[in-house]
Parts: sequence; C-alpha cells; structure tokens
Amino acid sequence: MKIRSVIFGFFIAMLLTACGGRKTELIAVERETDAILSCDHMIAEYIVNEERIPELDDERKKETANNIGLLLTGPLFMDFSGSEKKEIAALIDRNQHLKKLMANKNCGTIPSKTNTENTID
Repeated sequence: MKIRSVIFGFFIAMLLTACGGRKTELIAVERETDAILSCDHMIAEYIVNEERIPELDDERKKETANNIGLLLTGPLFMDFSGSEKKEIAALIDRNQHLKKLMANKNCGTIPSKTNTENTID
C-alpha cells in the first residue's frame, strides 16, 4: 500500500510540473512558399514579426517575476522552458531570412518599429 501511495504521489507531481509552462510555438525560418511571396506579403510578415518580438519579451519578463514568486509558494508551477526566448530568436531568424528575400526581389526599405538586431538576454 505504501508503494502505491508513493507511485500515486510521483504521478501527481509529474502532472503538476507540466502545468508550469506553455508550449513553445517556433516559426520556420524558411518556408516552401517563400519563393512565391510578393514584396507586400514579405513586408507585412516582417512587420507582424517585429510587433510580436516586444510582446514576447514582455511575457518573458513577467514570467521571470512570476517564477521568483512561485519559488517561494509552489516550485512545481515554475516555467523553466524559456519558450518566449526561443520564439523571439525564431522570429529574428525569420526576419533575417525575409530581409535576404526582399533584397533579392528589390523590395525596397522595410518600415521598422523595433530593432531585431538586439541580442536576447
């Protein structure tokens, strides 16, 4: 009976640790449809990616603050996945690829609100 309780407790702990983070949604750097994208499509995607980067960075900062609080109250719910950081890196890589494609198609300059050249801390 004691072994069953230990196994049950371990199972519950494993389920609770899965609650700590969210699924990482990485975008592909290169896509099959890249060759047929127009300049307008590439610029629009670039701008959407640029706008998403600060949102993810804010999420990452909030998650760090949450993890500090959860360290004291419930360490099983902490998020150590770094999903936001991985997603930011994927968006930056995708935008670099889009820049190359736009240069090859002579699309002109890209209106930019953020700077994707910054490093991720």
